[in-house]
Amino acid sequence: MSHEAPPSRPAARLSGHPAGGRTGRSWSPAAVLAIAGLLFVTSAHDARDGFRADPTDSSALYTSELSRQVAAAERVGDLSRRIEDLTASEGNSSVAGLRARAAELATAAGMSAVAGPTLTVTLDDAPPGRVRAGFRPDELVVHQQDLQAVVNALWAGGAGAMTIMGRRVIATTAVRCVGNTLLLGDTLYSPPYVVVALGEPGTLRRALDASPEVGLYRAYVDQVGLGFQVRDSGVQTLPAHAVAPRLDHAVPLD
Repeated sequence: MSHEAPPSRPAARLSGHPAGGRTGRSWSPAAVLAIAGLLFVTSAHDARDGFRADPTDSSALYTSELSRQVAAAERVGDLSRRIEDLTASEGNSSVAGLRARAAELATAAGMSAVAGPTLTVTLDDAPPGRVRAGFRPDELVVHQQDLQAVVNALWAGGAGAMTIMGRRVIATTAVRCVGNTLLLGDTLYSPPYVVVALGEPGTLRRALDASPEVGLYRAYVDQVGLGFQVRDSGVQTLPAHAVAPRLDHAVPLD
């Protein structure tokens, strides 16, 4: 870390009359030696008492905080192991029962990976430069309601799990449009938008065909060239939702 030199001060006048009318003062050799001796004694006293370095020294501060971080991490690791040992002990049957129940609900909540046959649906904007008389520019792009219509139809068709752009869909997932991009969680995605649903492909296809909202989107596919592709995508493993949801209010279901 570099240290800038402080601004220079005007040299002190030892004789004559400085501005402001004050009279200059000369120093005797004895006085100069006395001051030098006082400074020497003060420095020796500080050295003996372990005078601390400048607290703004970034290198020393980094080393100190890093040591604290390592110690805290070791402490957390130790406490986590103790918690696991206590939870796994035979006498803690109530905790074990609750953990088993949580594991059963994890799949339905989207907090565990699942595998099975899948159907993939891809939606895309119309090709660049595509213009049709009587259609507005915003009718040439995929909108929030289009993607939501596909997701709702797949759920209605019995999908057991689903991902959008590779991210697991759970009860708190919200699909939002920001301009011509998709906001999913805290990430923006550009088209094409890919939805993968786990379930019996034939049943899922029939659910898409039966949805009026998906039918409206398909009409625009024919009119302006919006992208819409449905294909069987074989057995896949859909990942668990990355972060446990935080709820402000919840009501237990029967």
